[in-house]
Amino acid sequence: MKTMVMTVVLTVLLVGCGSTSPRESTADTTSGTTAAANSGIHGRIVMAPGCAVEQQGSPCPELGVPAHIEVRMSGSSDVVARVDSAADGRFSVDLPVGDYDVTATVDQGVPMPQTTHKSTTVMPDGYTSLLVTFESGIRGPVSR
Repeated sequence: MKTMVMTVVLTVLLVGCGSTSPRESTADTTSGTTAAANSGIHGRIVMAPGCAVEQQGSPCPELGVPAHIEVRMSGSSDVVARVDSAADGRFSVDLPVGDYDVTATVDQGVPMPQTTHKSTTVMPDGYTSLLVTFESGIRGPVSR
């Protein structure tokens, strides 16, 4: 019994010592997907428009926002990577070649929490660029 308690305590301590930086991915080892060192997704999460009035010749810049990001293989509900973007909205995740569904959720820097989904394809020997835009609400609801 004493050995089991010590094993649990040591496991908790070791797991608690690990850290993940805001731009680093956490792979889901249960899915069987392993990250490749030379392919994946580089992206940015932004809120737009960034100002209420946009003048011709002086576009309103997009504003980067932090977000929680989950990546799934297309057609699967299993999360293969989780990453938090940096304060400027930038993120990077190493992934093998394949088709992915990316879910981003923002709850800071926007008028109300929002979630959006994007699909993308990771090609061999390179990173796919992904821009995820959230509505700032400055000009009212978007009609599509």
